[in-house]
Amino acid sequence: MRYPLGLLLLVFLTMISCAEETELQFESQSLNGEICPDCPKVVVKIPQVVGQSKRAVNINNVLKEEVIAVLNFDSDKEVATLEEAMTSFKEQNQSLNRQFKDEKGKWEADIKGEVRYQNEELLCVRMNCYTDTGGAHGFAYSSWFVFELGRGNLLMKEELFSDLTGFMEIAEAAFREKEGLKKNESLAKAGLFFDGDTFRLPENIGVMEDGLLLYYNQGEVSSYIDGPIEIKLPYKELKSVLNPEYFLLL
Repeated sequence: MRYPLGLLLLVFLTMISCAEETELQFESQSLNGEICPDCPKVVVKIPQVVGQSKRAVNINNVLKEEVIAVLNFDSDKEVATLEEAMTSFKEQNQSLNRQFKDEKGKWEADIKGEVRYQNEELLCVRMNCYTDTGGAHGFAYSSWFVFELGRGNLLMKEELFSDLTGFMEIAEAAFREKEGLKKNESLAKAGLFFDGDTFRLPENIGVMEDGLLLYYNQGEVSSYIDGPIEIKLPYKELKSVLNPEYFLLL
């Protein structure tokens, strides 16, 4: 069957338009704290979706709120912007220095975000955070955010799966293999921190081009000095357990 050239052209242009609507454009938002003798060092650099569409606003707000949560140490103070959060961080540092003059210290915060993956259905952003507020050492961790691109809503990790129990079985087997543990070997005896000696998923799961990433932050299930634990699970091993709403094209 032959189709009119005009109809084929219309279908082609419609496909291009849909792809353009799905693909997000980003710009970098960079902020540096005030420089003064008793000011903390603050560096913020995060991706922001260009435009004022509903999904752009939703995604940008989630990333902004993450930065605010890291920097705002005053639970009684309402903070709405990144600038206000940086001011709050500085004021708390200076307030403590006034109270404990013999133990003065300059705090530090370094927050950087990056787009790790984007397809027609999902966006994955990683936020790397480091803070030093005067303890024995600074605290570093990563947060992974997965958004659906229909409205830009943040997804809970459980929403990525049609069979969560099945996924946990695959994840535990991969975890045990990485840590050199047999199927029924005790996690606790291996020095791992799992309540009731029962495997659990990490707080963060990243969506990558060729698979999912289980990301256990430092101190989450093992000693802080051991660093983070990363486990890559290829999509070919997960097809039976993934939510087809978000992984239809695999």
